[in-house]
Amino acid sequence: MGRRRRPNKGTPRRLSDEEIARLKEIVWKLSEEIANDLNVELIDVTYRKEGKRWVLRVTINRPGGTSLRDCELFSRSLEWYLDDADLIPHSYYLEVQSKGTDI
Repeated sequence: MGRRRRPNKGTPRRLSDEEIARLKEIVWKLSEEIANDLNVELIDVTYRKEGKRWVLRVTINRPGGTSLRDCELFSRSLEWYLDDADLIPHSYYLEVQSKGTDI
């Protein structure tokens, strides 16, 4: 499930490796809370540039199978936190996927 976030505000400043690591750490902590609330397992959080776009990708799993609805609920919850915290200074795509899928 992909979603474009934040309007383009001109040329974004490049995040340092330390800022990216810190961002991933914060997103991991937020995602753990959401995963616990939704009874899913948090597998991975990545944030990287793919082509011309930045992608924040979160991978989750539910024993017995992860549904599209699980990914949707997780995405909406995380999106709310990210919008509220305003952590990412440029446009990015938020993708929530289940373990074993490729978006």
